[in-house]
Amino acid sequence: MVQTALRLFTALFTLLSLTALPVSGGARAQAPEIWSASVTGDMSALRYGPLDDAALPIFLLSCFNDMKIAVLDVYGDLGEAKAGDALEMEVSGGKLAAPLKGKAETEETSGSLYAEASEFGIKPVINVLELEGPVTVKVGETKLELSDAGRAEAVKDFAMHCRIK
Repeated sequence: MVQTALRLFTALFTLLSLTALPVSGGARAQAPEIWSASVTGDMSALRYGPLDDAALPIFLLSCFNDMKIAVLDVYGDLGEAKAGDALEMEVSGGKLAAPLKGKAETEETSGSLYAEASEFGIKPVINVLELEGPVTVKVGETKLELSDAGRAEAVKDFAMHCRIK
């Protein structure tokens, strides 16, 4: 039941965060990607992804204060993973790393496969995100490098509203 509620909250929060105003912009060859933070009620989210509101983010860290649960969703190539498969995840930068246990999930509206970790201590992830320089998100054998352009301000705003550790 908690997982169902989390999925509903995450889906709602993803939709709401897609309309958040950008904090600052980074760029890739295909489409600009930005870091942004948003707050809705007791939920806050940190998002890295395209400016296009209709597109899924690459990285979505959600903080559900009332439920005291953090959720990290990573959208992208998961290799040979299938829905329900256990996945090793890691957020790293500089000399810090935050390992997470996750699993492959299917996004309801697009059918895309994504990685999700939930019910973890969020402070180690925030510590990595607060570092200067790029952050690497690893899901299984797939590595994604996320820009630091605009991240500091977005992480500061997110951390201010996320009350769980």
